[in-house]
Amino acid sequence: MLSLSLGRVLRALSVTVALVLVVHVFLQLLRFDFVGKDVLRLVFDVDDESSLPTFLAAALLTACGALAWWLSRLERLPRPGWLVLALVFVLAGVDEVAAIHEELSEPLRDALDLEGRLRFAWVLVGGVVAAVVAGLFLRPFLALPGALRARLALGAALFLLGALGMETVGSRLYVPGGPQTSPYLLVAAAEEALEFAGALVWLGALGGRLRDLASPPTLTLEG
Repeated sequence: MLSLSLGRVLRALSVTVALVLVVHVFLQLLRFDFVGKDVLRLVFDVDDESSLPTFLAAALLTACGALAWWLSRLERLPRPGWLVLALVFVLAGVDEVAAIHEELSEPLRDALDLEGRLRFAWVLVGGVVAAVVAGLFLRPFLALPGALRARLALGAALFLLGALGMETVGSRLYVPGGPQTSPYLLVAAAEEALEFAGALVWLGALGGRLRDLASPPTLTLEG
């Protein structure tokens, strides 16, 4: 029998996320150089798709997808249900690493003449996708207990505030092809922090639901 303390897992992940973000901000704002500084910056850079924060974010979203898939085997909801939500989480995790959404910015800027006003124009598509996903999952969402709905909604609000809201702010501060300013670096860190917070809230909500539904001896989730 596998026994996990949900509270301890979430605390450990929260501490890890906080440390990663603090190191990122420290290295980006540090003015003096030392051996290995550039390598460390790349490892902890939240703006780099091959960095530790990116892989950590992808892992958290994929874990949410795994929990949603497990829930699909334990609880039947109105369509599209847990299984399709699991796919949404996994695709979001893949996109964290592949950064497919960023490829949309340049064509959208050109098509809508947004140059100089909204550099990261992909947020327009992101907003539409978020609205479509919310509409699709309204029925299964309303079928869930109130406390679980509140936690899932909080996670979505935090994640979207980071992914779309702070990205929009950052697009006004981004310097193309040059070193980034301190305000942009802080906004990028805030964006990532909000996305991490949303993913952790989702993880806790889904893990709590699994704890309530799962039966021994396959799994025990404590806390």
